[in-house]
Amino acid sequence: RGIHDIDRPFSFANKPEYIFHDSPGFETGDEDQLKKVQEFIQKRAKATNVDDQLHAIWCLSLVLPCMWHLLAVQVLLCS
Repeated sequence: RGIHDIDRPFSFANKPEYIFHDSPGFETGDEDQLKKVQEFIQKRAKATNVDDQLHAIWCLSLVLPCMWHLLAVQVLLCS
């Protein structure tokens, strides 16, 4: 699966202005990872420095239909 640490930002040489944070994703019953992502989003939502703010969330699933992605993001943001 590789190493995914939502608190460790990365970018690509051809687009250094885009900064990414990647989580390892969610496994059934893994509440710790869900809480970590929720805390990350809440912290970024409260940031006053634009460089620390979250500007987009990309949710990718190989299992759920697209409509569920919106629900998943809403749950992450509102929980």
